Amino acid sequence: SSLSDGSLSSGGPHVSLTLRCGASLQLPLEQLAEIDFSSGSTQFLAELSVLQRETTETARLSIPIAGANELFGAHPRDLRQPGNASLGPSLEFLGAGSISFRIPSHYTRLRGEVELSPPGSRFTPCIARVKLDKQVVWEQRLSETGRRWPVDVAVTADARLQLEVALEAETAIGDVVLWHDIRLVK
Repeated sequence: SSLSDGSLSSGGPHVSLTLRCGASLQLPLEQLAEIDFSSGSTQFLAELSVLQRETTETARLSIPIAGANELFGAHPRDLRQPGNASLGPSLEFLGAGSISFRIPSHYTRLRGEVELSPPGSRFTPCIARVKLDKQVVWEQRLSETGRRWPVDVAVTADARLQLEVALEAETAIGDVVLWHDIRLVK
């Protein structure tokens, strides 16, 4: 349902919302982060068609394992849960690799957050990169856990967008990288 009317109530810091379906609700103003009245202003990368997906982990396996490409590399991950502030599906990298997309028309920015999220307490630092037509436009060394680094870069329609995770060490430990809510916006 989309909004038909939104107004500040005079009785306090609440917003009264009436939806097109007729339902109405009151929301404390501090819980309202944004109202986006434009349709289709966000496109999550996890929902786009993948141009290319590569992983360097399968190259490191001394014995080829069937299905290893599906185990390692970038995969969509939905982190939305009650009480969690996730906006939509995210991308999770298990090991080093890259994933590429073609940017649809009318989108101008890439936004989200990146976090090193190992399953245990040991990890190998990683480098997270965003490339636009093979040029690095954003890069961050992920050397600690429990911290999210913001991503906010300009993009152009029809360009090739690539997310990449590279390792700093030959032997990888706990190299799980989450691209939280990574999305294109108009």
